[in-house]
Amino acid sequence: MSAAVTSAAPATGGDLKRATAAEWVRTRTTRTWWGLLLTTVGMAAIQTLGATATVGKPDGLDANTPEGLHQALSSGFFAALFAAVLGALLVSTEFRHRTAGDSIVLVRNRETWLLAKVLVASVLGLLYTVVGQLTVLAVGVPVLQSKGIDHIDLWHGEVFSTIWGTFLLGPFAAAFGVGVGALVRNQVASVVGLVLYTVLLEGALVQFVPSVGQYLPGGAIAAIAGDPTVEHLSMPWGFPLYAAWAVLVLLAGAKRLAAQDING
Repeated sequence: MSAAVTSAAPATGGDLKRATAAEWVRTRTTRTWWGLLLTTVGMAAIQTLGATATVGKPDGLDANTPEGLHQALSSGFFAALFAAVLGALLVSTEFRHRTAGDSIVLVRNRETWLLAKVLVASVLGLLYTVVGQLTVLAVGVPVLQSKGIDHIDLWHGEVFSTIWGTFLLGPFAAAFGVGVGALVRNQVASVVGLVLYTVLLEGALVQFVPSVGQYLPGGAIAAIAGDPTVEHLSMPWGFPLYAAWAVLVLLAGAKRLAAQDING
């Protein structure tokens, strides 16, 4: 039975623990999270094969240089997009199936309901970006070695920074996605809008108008992951910038949740 939620009860730590446990069970028993994880692995592999395809060819990528090696092994950050999509789906799917009202009634508080989704999405987002970057290394390193690149240093310089920066991207991206889902609510609009904005509009601004793009969420991702193909801020600035965007979108989503009745 659907419930109309009009007000919030005070939340407790126990409420958040129960809400997070329930959200974890709900999420891991669906096909969505592992379907997106498999897509992450596939995209990371394809992008890495594309990045390393010209190594050893005339005018191709010179992976014997630190810059070339960095570019060949820096495709893992794209996993952040799938982490954001997962975050958006955790919220928008409940509105699509009209279960949001019942779920909020069970946890007694809208903010607790939203925070539980942030926590679960952040854990899975971390998994996505770690697996994405590990896939890049698992595919890229053997390909480079087969092309005669023997000295592949993963423990120093920009490659090392990119690996660890990409690992840590997931929770930020997932939290950002949860905020988008809460703000937009419609499943198709939130997911399609998130992908089109990230890949097309924001991608174009980061690439061609870096004076603006480097301060957007995509610019923060480029800074954290050390994307060698675009101009961006330094990594230490990328984390607080992306966190600020995630908090801003989450607050906007929480405000919309608080301002309207939720039926189902």
